[in-house]
Parts: sequence; structure tokens; C-alpha cells
Amino acid sequence: LILYWADKGYLKMKEKGKEDMEFIKLKDIPESEPRYQQTMFKELFKKKDQVNASSLQYKFADTVAIVKDDIQHPQNLQELYHLY
Repeated sequence: LILYWADKGYLKMKEKGKEDMEFIKLKDIPESEPRYQQTMFKELFKKKDQVNASSLQYKFADTVAIVKDDIQHPQNLQELYHLY
């Protein structure tokens, strides 16, 4: 999803040395995007508009679990397949 969001102009990725990436929020994700994407995007930038990937290592697992559960609902699967 990170690459998809970057392609849509919602965020920018910036290398932070050889081992890390910084995600910079450029604009809010629109309501037209599927709910699971909105959940993940909002949690990614919950505290600030710039986040290092290394800071997510142990803190983002709960959000991923919520998003996985959200995708498993039939209405969200239709939205997921509509992307491709």
C-alpha cells in the first residue's frame, strides 16, 4: 500500500541512510478509498506527518491485524479487487 499511496500522491518516501525510510504525508487519503486503507493510513500518520519505517517495527502490528480483519469482510474484498 505504501507504493500505491506514493503513486497517488498521498505520501512521499525518502531514504534515511541505508537501513531506513521516512514516509511523509502529503495529503489526507480521500473517503473514496476503501475503509481498510483509510484505517491504515490514519494510523500510520496518527501522531505526526513524518514517520520512519524503523519506528513502526513493533508498534504497527495491532493496526495490521485490524486491517487484515477488515479485508476479510466481503464488502471490503470487493473494494480490494476493484483496485486491480
